[in-house]
Amino acid sequence: MEKVISIGKQNFASLRENHYFFVDKSHFIKDWWENGDEITLITRPRRFGKTLGMSMLEYFFDVRKDSKELFAGLEIMKNQEICQQWMNQYPTIFVSFRQVDGLNFDGAFVFVMQFSSKKESTVAPAFTTEGDSTNLLPVAYVNVD
Repeated sequence: MEKVISIGKQNFASLRENHYFFVDKSHFIKDWWENGDEITLITRPRRFGKTLGMSMLEYFFDVRKDSKELFAGLEIMKNQEICQQWMNQYPTIFVSFRQVDGLNFDGAFVFVMQFSSKKESTVAPAFTTEGDSTNLLPVAYVNVD
């Protein structure tokens, strides 16, 4: 099957499941995690894959997903220890401000409040699991593109 170059797709799962052309940047997961920074600022021009990269991080870490098939054949899967330790082990919140229409702080604030109220019901169950809670590290990825 010939790979198709998809323009504008920003969902990691959609790219992988539909066999679209994908440049493997999964090695970034290990590099980023081991760097230990409290805050990561990724500055790139528009259309440079910031949202797709964040989507990849979401699918790798999110405890509500089973992502082994999505990452099959990618660089990160060569390191089984990392995958066993990190893959699908953390509650994850994915937030993209790409769609914000607010031209000022007040407009953007309204968007964030509406967004957070919609996400609250889908995020809360991930933070309230039974058993050992030591692995409940909230991880959030925010895109301000």
